[in-house]
Amino acid sequence: MASVRAIKEHVLFNNPDFLFYFLGRLISATGDKVFTIAMSVWIVSEGTPADKMHLGFLLAMNTLPVVLFGPFAGGLADRLNRKTCMLLADGMRFFVLLVALLLLINDRLGIAEMYVVCFLLATFVPLFESAAGASIAHLVDQQDLTRAVALDGSVVNMSEILGASLGGILVATVHFEGALAFNGLTFLASFVLISCVRRKLIAEGVHTDYLREIGEGFSYLLKNQPIAMLLVVFALLNFFTAPVFILIPLLVKYTLNLPVAHWVAAYETSLALGAGLTALSLSFSHSFQKIYLKMVLALCLFGTGYLLIGFSSVAWPVCLYLFLAGAALAVVNTLALGLFQYHVPDAMKGRFFAMMTTVCFAAIPVSYILTGYLSKHIAAERLFMMNGFMIVLMGLVLSLLPRAEGRIGS
Repeated sequence: MASVRAIKEHVLFNNPDFLFYFLGRLISATGDKVFTIAMSVWIVSEGTPADKMHLGFLLAMNTLPVVLFGPFAGGLADRLNRKTCMLLADGMRFFVLLVALLLLINDRLGIAEMYVVCFLLATFVPLFESAAGASIAHLVDQQDLTRAVALDGSVVNMSEILGASLGGILVATVHFEGALAFNGLTFLASFVLISCVRRKLIAEGVHTDYLREIGEGFSYLLKNQPIAMLLVVFALLNFFTAPVFILIPLLVKYTLNLPVAHWVAAYETSLALGAGLTALSLSFSHSFQKIYLKMVLALCLFGTGYLLIGFSSVAWPVCLYLFLAGAALAVVNTLALGLFQYHVPDAMKGRFFAMMTTVCFAAIPVSYILTGYLSKHIAAERLFMMNGFMIVLMGLVLSLLPRAEGRIGS
């Protein structure tokens, strides 16, 4: 009975607005994952060194606009209705994919056009993400905030599970055209669901000059060293985590000599399953203590998973190592995002989460490009080991940094 009651009282079931928001994010993120898998298989299947480079550059193109436009999007999210910002981002991304699909149907979508599509899709990511991150505290009551943060942090992980499974199926049945169409429909579904949110998602506080408010966001970080240091850790974590989506296809094809489509989906599902299940279990917790110690241990476990992959020459154990790495990553994300939600003022959250997205994504294009280049000279399993070692080192460094309050939740 206790477990049934816990489910009934879960934030998803006692708050319709958060349910609409969560489903919208989950569906659109799943479509994005399907698109990424389809694009990766499309490129890697060509099997030439140049194709490896294109994969790295295209994935980098998915992050570059986030870095360029993130701070400006955060300023808009703090000045405008955050629901409007999310709807605008969904609508524009649907339009971009509709145009891309028409080009593909008419055999006019090549590599050059795909670079443009990836850039335009990513342009609206910071507007959506900054508005979304700043909206959580408005969508739920204070006693549910910790659980909502954990569940929101699971969106990416759960979409990895669904997207990886659907990606393999769609690539095999409806090919790249189907993946494009599917991703477009998910943005349309997200638009409809977020339209159903009734709560007001408007930032508190008095607005001044737009550029001045953006500068205030940077000033906030300078005055809050523990939060700023945690953002730096996030950026470095993204740098060493992001290459997994390049390394998995390369590991499958060139090291383990396995069928690309099926095993890429299996490995990425394992990573996402570990993260998704862990984040979901954390969404039943009201509060967390000793969060820095837990983040340090989780980073060490994450890095160890990557190191074990480097030593593995058998296919199935890699699934376990990726599952453990995903679980550890979910712990780090949930605890850090919880700290941010409880410490950052509401009037500043749009700018803060835009800066967080910008800082975290800033390292990713460099990471993709560098990994794409190194993959021509260093085997994928050795690159896994190098990244794993650096993630463990990050965990040790985190234990020495200034700390925000070590408890979140009620």
